Amino acid sequence: MPGKFPWKKEDGLEQRVLQTLEYDKILTRLAAHTVSDPGREAVLSTRPLSEPYGVEQLLSETQEAYDVCVNHGGNPLEGFQDATDSLFLCASGGLPSFADLLAIRRLLESARISQGRIGAADPQGTVRNLSLSIRPLRHLEEEIGRCILSEEEMADTASAELASIRRRIRSANERIRSRLTDMIANNKTYLQDAIVTMRNGRYVVPVRVEHMASVRGFVHDRSNTGATAFVEPVAILEANNELRELQLMEKNEMERVLFYLGGLVSNSQGEIQGNLDILTRLDAIFARARYAQVTDGVRPLRSESDEVEIQAARHPLIDPKAVVPIHVRFGGSNPCMVITGPNTGGKTVSLKTTGLFAMMAQSGMFLPCTAAKLPVFSNIFADIGDEQSIEQSLSTFSSHMVNIIGILEQAGPGTLTLLDELGAGTDPVEGAALAIAVMETLVARGGLCICTTHYSEVKSFAMTHPGFLNAGMEFDLASLRPTYRLIVGHVGSSNAFEISQRLGMEQSVIDLARSHVAEEAMAFENAIRKAEELRVEAERERDQALIDGERTRQEAKREREKIQRQADEELKRAKGMLDKALSELEQARQVAREAIEAAQTAARAERSREREQALHHARSAVREIQETREAIVEQADPDRPLDPKTVQVGQQVRLKSTGISAVVLTLPDARGDLTLQAGIMKIGANLSDLRMDIPVQPKKKPKKGGSRVQRGVAAVKMELDVRGRTVEEAMLEVDQYIDNAVLSGLHEVNIIHGKGTGALRQGLRQYLLHHPHVKSQRPGGYGEGEDGVTVLTLK
Repeated sequence: MPGKFPWKKEDGLEQRVLQTLEYDKILTRLAAHTVSDPGREAVLSTRPLSEPYGVEQLLSETQEAYDVCVNHGGNPLEGFQDATDSLFLCASGGLPSFADLLAIRRLLESARISQGRIGAADPQGTVRNLSLSIRPLRHLEEEIGRCILSEEEMADTASAELASIRRRIRSANERIRSRLTDMIANNKTYLQDAIVTMRNGRYVVPVRVEHMASVRGFVHDRSNTGATAFVEPVAILEANNELRELQLMEKNEMERVLFYLGGLVSNSQGEIQGNLDILTRLDAIFARARYAQVTDGVRPLRSESDEVEIQAARHPLIDPKAVVPIHVRFGGSNPCMVITGPNTGGKTVSLKTTGLFAMMAQSGMFLPCTAAKLPVFSNIFADIGDEQSIEQSLSTFSSHMVNIIGILEQAGPGTLTLLDELGAGTDPVEGAALAIAVMETLVARGGLCICTTHYSEVKSFAMTHPGFLNAGMEFDLASLRPTYRLIVGHVGSSNAFEISQRLGMEQSVIDLARSHVAEEAMAFENAIRKAEELRVEAERERDQALIDGERTRQEAKREREKIQRQADEELKRAKGMLDKALSELEQARQVAREAIEAAQTAARAERSREREQALHHARSAVREIQETREAIVEQADPDRPLDPKTVQVGQQVRLKSTGISAVVLTLPDARGDLTLQAGIMKIGANLSDLRMDIPVQPKKKPKKGGSRVQRGVAAVKMELDVRGRTVEEAMLEVDQYIDNAVLSGLHEVNIIHGKGTGALRQGLRQYLLHHPHVKSQRPGGYGEGEDGVTVLTLK
């Protein structure tokens, strides 16, 4: 198939590599997440692609399905059947069975439900396009459902004719049963049992053999003992014939309905087959997404060069609780990685993990690791395990060489070769030389390769030649056990003597073995062991430094938490002070209400002295309120953001960014945006920039004699802004302002109260109707603020 690995079918290399890397087992696990047989078959037939565009397309599909699964809370696909045979039967003009039509109906229902679920999860890309391509044939689905109730039953309402026939059948049955019931009641002596039964589709009664002559009719059957004959009485012969005729009519009508439904299916064959193909493809895509969720997989990135880097790779077939993650990094300037280490130390697993991850990535699967970056390989080759062939009279070494020869014929740029125990099974000197030659040839031909070995000559070659990189499986010298960690850049030791000693071999035998090892080889192994000890010591010091750093961070965290607790206590104390201040403000409001009553009394007073005395008390109350406000402002945090729940239309606020005071015209929307009135301008702002703005009157300096009236005249303006005040507060300020304006000789002033809800405007205008210093009042005209201003003419 175009785009897939161009393996040579005749040498069986494709199947052998898939089985060697256990790719088929991954597909089996992947198929467990499908919801249909067609989806399962599609998954099991998956093969890695070799074209970068195709691989990226598969990975994008998996990512899109992954996002849909997250949004939906699982796989959104409804299970469906493979209705291909049923669809073909209908399209070819055959008579479909109830089961055929129900299979097609379930397919249409699954397509409709799946499309709705995917659409609700906000899909993207290919998944979205596939979902939109589904044709929900609701009419056909409902028509089949209306006619076919189960695999054994057709609905009476399938057609008017069928309903009529079945009514006649029920009527005929009732007549026959009624006649037989009467016959049984009158002839109990002749009958074996007082029951009505059926034989060959006709009603009969069980008659004793010795009384057959007493019951006229036709014998349809006898009991096993021969003592009972099942007789159709002559009295119901015509009725049975009529019932049989009706039953044949029913059968013919049901076949007509089935042909009718089959014709509907045939007319929509293309759309139904298209839905089946789309659902099958979606099933495979969502299976990859669900497998990614189960294995905690990540999307691999495509390497534009030939570099391979995988972080914390976990072999997906090993128990997650037991697997040891490995880090793989090679390619680029080091196209060949040589893995060394003891037996059963994890060399082969590391080899298989790398190759399997490459195949999974090129099949559109996410990888169980923390990060991965791989190129798209045009081919992957592997020679792993015991390849001895008795049938072909080939030894292990010969079988390996046959495989490697085939690999060398096809290896080149863009390929990945995995070779386990390269050169093993023959003379160690020749085997090592052959292994080095094979690795050099693979590198020279431009491909990547990973090899495992125990040969010191191969380790030494990789250390001293460019293009080769050593990686060793870690071995715990203290416990003499492998840790299964792959250390890139480290040379592993076979540790054969140490492992043999741990298994119980006599020390004398081990000492004798050491004496037979060449001095150069022993020196090389000792150097590797010393390097390993130094590396372990360096890692131990690094881990200790990390522990010390973590301890320092924890101490700093505890200190920050201590400071935060102190700050919280201070804030709590400040809030207590603020609550106290608010309580005092409430008391001040009570004083203000009493002052208003006093002002109203003053307005009604006939004598000037009583009025002046009442106004004096009102002004004193206003000063008390002002002093309380100043105390609250001093105790509250002026930079504390406003609570969105407490913001009200008409409230006085301050813009932190500019310091401008303004009045709230609209409540904040979902983003916190609102409109303010600053003077004659309307401005937009965000709730985060607003702060509480309680007007604070400047503290008055002690006044000296002779200057009080003059200073009062200079302080009076032509307008008073009371926006943001309550009606009670505004009345007090307006009353004091009018007194000062009269003393200053002003004849016309403006009271700015804003439009808002109109409560403040209405309250003030009602109050000013009876004010002793107000001659008349009117709303502001065009350019004066219109209904947001009241213009007063003073007496």
